[in-house]
Amino acid sequence: MNQVPAEQSTLPATQIRWNQLKLDLTGSFNVITKAPRHLIVEEQLRPFLEIRWQPSTTGNEARHSSRILKDFEREVDRELQLLPIDSLPEKLRSNYQVQAFNWDGSPVAQVLLLTCSHCQTHILLRCYRDAFERLCRNPPILEGLRCHLLPGEGDWWHIADVSIMIPEGFELESCSFRFGLSDLRFKHRATDLHLCRLAPASTHLKQHDFGILFESFALAPLEDQQVVDAHTRCYRCSPKIGRRLLGRLRKRKGYCTASFKHYPRQDRIIGYSLRSSSPIDQTIETALQESYGIIEEEKGSTDTDP
Repeated sequence: MNQVPAEQSTLPATQIRWNQLKLDLTGSFNVITKAPRHLIVEEQLRPFLEIRWQPSTTGNEARHSSRILKDFEREVDRELQLLPIDSLPEKLRSNYQVQAFNWDGSPVAQVLLLTCSHCQTHILLRCYRDAFERLCRNPPILEGLRCHLLPGEGDWWHIADVSIMIPEGFELESCSFRFGLSDLRFKHRATDLHLCRLAPASTHLKQHDFGILFESFALAPLEDQQVVDAHTRCYRCSPKIGRRLLGRLRKRKGYCTASFKHYPRQDRIIGYSLRSSSPIDQTIETALQESYGIIEEEKGSTDTDP
């Protein structure tokens, strides 16, 4: 493939931080979550980049790569052709084993398959329109692509217009994005973490009181909710020994801590709930309290709406 000259851009960056995938795109994009490890990046309501990734589980990377490519060929009903990769950034090729493909005979890649040299995660990038050329003209974009955390690095996630650092050990179990409601569920041993984002908040508040919404989200009885201020409520439950024993028999998680916060200016409500069958680690709660919030415009917007 021909070398593509680098370009300088003053466009804002769209940050993707999702399930340990890190990528900063130059420009204004909308990121749609299709599955826990499947994202569609849109520009002006048209697909620009499709990203899927899978941690290695087989121990046979060549066989895993071949299966991924065959599954993709069946999906698009096209036969992929291998291309040279001389136009890709050197740093990308030092971090990943890279294969480039197309299916229409052109010298421009339509699909990239990357295998991480550190964790063996496989990343499939489908490039729409001029995405490949634009990525090559901005080498820092692909050079900054990462699929694992560095030692001591926090697991930050950017979800729509909110940001949170997921505590160590928690893994995404499910995610749901419906009109007006984003819902994510994580699990670590005996503890469940539930996140929500309601938007626009004004629509939900016209239908239900703020306390009722919190009760529905966290199973927090109105009489037990702590009113922190006009826009924030908390809930904590530490069952007595009798209820703990009964909860274990019924396989219920009796310990709970939850928070619900309304951001009137951004017209958003966000909340988290931790439930466990044993006392909840205070450091986990503190980490959530300090990290879960709206991304302020002056700090830059991710402009991502799953």
